[in-house]
Amino acid sequence: MTNVALEMGIDRFSVFNILEEKEMVIALLDADKSVINSFKERIEEQKPEKAVVESISYEDHRNEVPPIERTMQAFQMEQCGKAISIMVKWLDKQDQMLGKQDETVDEIKGVRQDLKSYMNERFSREIAHRRKC
Repeated sequence: MTNVALEMGIDRFSVFNILEEKEMVIALLDADKSVINSFKERIEEQKPEKAVVESISYEDHRNEVPPIERTMQAFQMEQCGKAISIMVKWLDKQDQMLGKQDETVDEIKGVRQDLKSYMNERFSREIAHRRKC
């Protein structure tokens, strides 16, 4: 909805979700009647792809509508909050992967040491055998 408001040049716009009996999206806009009517048409035509929209209703709003920049800032802050929790989970997974990588490196070092010991012993026997011959 914010993109539609931006495209239409609506300066006073706010959108937010509320949860009452069910989740609802509330959009507030302050514009000329023709712009409001165009906005309504666009919203009814362009519903989000996977959204379940049971109904759309319109009411007059008597209070001041904040500038659209405030809506955009709030959205950015919300997205940053979501991104932080995702990044923390990602860092935890990365730590787990690094721990497994360290275990694998230790196993490889152990195999290399075993192989080195085996090869040294084998070469020593081979050299001793050749000296006897």
